[in-house]
Amino acid sequence: MSIINKLDSTGKLVSEQLQDLFFAQRTVYENIKSYNDSLQEEMVEKQQHEQILKDLKNERLEHANTKAKLANETEKLQFALGEVEILKRQLQREKSQFENTFGLLKNKALRETTKHDELSSKFSALQAEKLKAESESISQMEEIQSLKKRLKHEKDNHKQHLTELELQRQQEAYIARTTGTKKRASNVIKFNSFK
Repeated sequence: MSIINKLDSTGKLVSEQLQDLFFAQRTVYENIKSYNDSLQEEMVEKQQHEQILKDLKNERLEHANTKAKLANETEKLQFALGEVEILKRQLQREKSQFENTFGLLKNKALRETTKHDELSSKFSALQAEKLKAESESISQMEEIQSLKKRLKHEKDNHKQHLTELELQRQQEAYIARTTGTKKRASNVIKFNSFK
């Protein structure tokens, strides 16, 4: 912004100096015209003539000074315009770089969001699988406990059955001994060997 303000003030100064130059030239012209008119109307005194020449010389000197200032201000203006052009190009480069960086960051954020969503989905799926596995594990543990109870019950039944068979065998052996029947005793022995 300061370069634009500087350009505006330089432009105003150049405009003012051009107006001064125009007025100075007009003054010189009017002086010369007046001088010519006065020459035609009457003779001019030498002293007045010298004064007019001196004024003309001063006007020419002022004109040369104004022209030099104008050239100097024009050079400054050209330099300022060059700086403005350089700043415009730099601004354009920075804008392009910003847009590229912004685009890259936007794409990265989109990728991270997608990755986050995928990880959240995977996590939810793993949680669901974990809950399912825990549920199955609890179900299996309950089934194992049930099977253990059933096995214990079966063992107890089997043990009781064996006890009953042993009692029956002893009863039969006792009966066989007391009755003296060999055949019956041999059956009991065969029965015990199968056990």
